Amino acid sequence: MTTIAPSASTALLRALNEAHHRRFSLTALRALCILDNCESINTSDLARRLGVSTAVVTGLIDRLEYNDLVRRTHAQDDRRIIRLSRTATGTLAITDILNA
Repeated sequence: MTTIAPSASTALLRALNEAHHRRFSLTALRALCILDNCESINTSDLARRLGVSTAVVTGLIDRLEYNDLVRRTHAQDDRRIIRLSRTATGTLAITDILNA
C-alpha cells in the first residue's frame, strides 16, 4: 500500500475543496489537468483518458467552454476533427485551484 505524505495529502484536499467551491466536478478538474499536459487533444482522446464516453465529454466541454475555460477549434487538415485546448481563463483557474 502506498502512503501519501501528510503535506501532499493536505495540498490535495485543499485543491479538491477549492475545485468544489468553484463548482468544478472531479471529471472537469481532471479534464483541465489533462489539457494542461497536452497542447491540444481531440474529444475521443480526452474521453479515453478520462474513462468516459464521448457523449459525456461533449457535455463536459460544453460547460467548460460556456465558462471560457476550454476552446474548441477545428483541425486544419480535417474539419471534422475538433481540437480542445485550455483558455487563459482555464489556465488561471487550474493554477489557482492547485495552489489553493
